[in-house]
Amino acid sequence: MRLAISWENLSPDCQRRNKRLKDELSGKAEKGAKYNNVKVQLDGMVFDSKKEAAKYGELVLLKRAGEVIDFKHHPKAFVLQHGYMCQQTKKWVKPITYTPDFWVLYADGSEVWIDTKGYRTEVYKIKIKLFREKYSDLIFEEC
Repeated sequence: MRLAISWENLSPDCQRRNKRLKDELSGKAEKGAKYNNVKVQLDGMVFDSKKEAAKYGELVLLKRAGEVIDFKHHPKAFVLQHGYMCQQTKKWVKPITYTPDFWVLYADGSEVWIDTKGYRTEVYKIKIKLFREKYSDLIFEEC
């Protein structure tokens, strides 16, 4: 049995002590990120996590030092499986894509695709297997 709690049913003292509870009970409370990542804004760009923003900062320093010639944040989406029309359901099935966090061109001419992960989801594990098989000629790093 679920108890139905509403803001109006709480005592004035409870309402005074729990101001955030009003938004939570009304469904207006801001939900946290699924994997507890914190979005970070740096140099006018928004990063999905602190780890991704830190990697960006590292790449900026490497570029200033001359070790990196160029880099891009979320450079492009790689198609792992093309979209198609399902014959059974007659509905369009979206393509499966993967977008690394960074593309880096080093001074020695090597190109590296980098992904920053705090938590490796099951979907990510599958996508990275497909990426590594389909694009085996690319250098990929995970940090």
